[in-house]
Amino acid sequence: MISTVSLGLAVVTGLTAVPALAQVPMTGRFIAEVYCPSVPELGTVDNPGAIATEPGREYRLLARTAAPATHYLIEIPGAEPPLRWVAIGCGRVETEGQAASLGQADPARRA
Repeated sequence: MISTVSLGLAVVTGLTAVPALAQVPMTGRFIAEVYCPSVPELGTVDNPGAIATEPGREYRLLARTAAPATHYLIEIPGAEPPLRWVAIGCGRVETEGQAASLGQADPARRA
């Protein structure tokens, strides 16, 4: 239940009492597989510049929402603001650890 004090504060300041979503830092890249809208803030549909991911393009991966993960935070160069959230189903992720292990040859194949 929202108290009248917090409701009044929200009206006066323009702030809403929306709990912050936890972020899990990530390092790697997000590879877009489909066009998806990107938003600077979760919980809004505001997409300044109508920025969308481009299939096949790679973006720097910064974080994801906590479990259950629903969105990735990526950097989209040229967008204002450049840090944007995209739905997990919009692409795939390669983390730094995955990239390193993918680059190593399989010892069984060396023969």
